[in-house]
Amino acid sequence: MPLSNLMIQRVANGITAQQISSAFSEQDVAMISSITMIPYLFNNEIKYTTYIKIRTWMDSERAYEFISELQSNDAHIAILGNKYKVEINTHNDGNLFMYTYTTEFVCEPVEDENEYDNENLIPVALTFDNENDSDNMAILG
Repeated sequence: MPLSNLMIQRVANGITAQQISSAFSEQDVAMISSITMIPYLFNNEIKYTTYIKIRTWMDSERAYEFISELQSNDAHIAILGNKYKVEINTHNDGNLFMYTYTTEFVCEPVEDENEYDNENLIPVALTFDNENDSDNMAILG
């Protein structure tokens, strides 16, 4: 399986795709292309199996460590103070898109008083209500 398709099992209810994406970028690991969160019941609690598609890995020591940890099945990411095990996606080929369960991220430039910098990008979440209605697109952030 490619290292661009990851999954986290048993993500707590209340954690959003945006928070997961932010955790990867703030911890200097990766920029996310999309996240699909599938809810299920576990011990009478709602949990999510989360499928993550990596847009690009950061060029950082932490990213290289994370990739090495993934390959040895020992990778973790902190999300809102909780540590989650991250695994290589073995459930599907990474092309999972389930409309209301999937959040796609595009990168938009951050403007400041300095001149425009193409490398200074932030992820912006896009969600779709259904397959045929792109007019219902919402930008989160």
